[in-house]
Amino acid sequence: MINKQKLYSIALVSAAMILMLVSTAGTEPYAYISNYGNLGIVSVINTTTNTVIPTVNVGSYPYGFAVTPDGSNVDVTNSKSTSFSTVSIIDTTTNNVTATLKVGNCPNVVAATADGTNVYVS
Repeated sequence: MINKQKLYSIALVSAAMILMLVSTAGTEPYAYISNYGNLGIVSVINTTTNTVIPTVNVGSYPYGFAVTPDGSNVDVTNSKSTSFSTVSIIDTTTNNVTATLKVGNCPNVVAATADGTNVYVS
């Protein structure tokens, strides 16, 4: 029998991996949700109105997220893009991908530095 508390902790950590809340000065807070699968999209939800605004097209199997400290970008790992794995950089003002970076195989976790100038991918 699986310990229910342990199972709950695992589920909570998994949910945290696919949800990032971003709030920039003077704007509504948004939640960025990966739609893990080859659809390659991230859903953006306005958490004030609980409505989904248009999705953002990224690479296949989006998974890990990082938000720059100023909230201007969301970095998303695309763990199984067709010819190589990538990280998509989403501008949170426009919700458009501004850059796609090639990285190693199956990236999952991404973290932004405190000044937002670099990201690290594992």
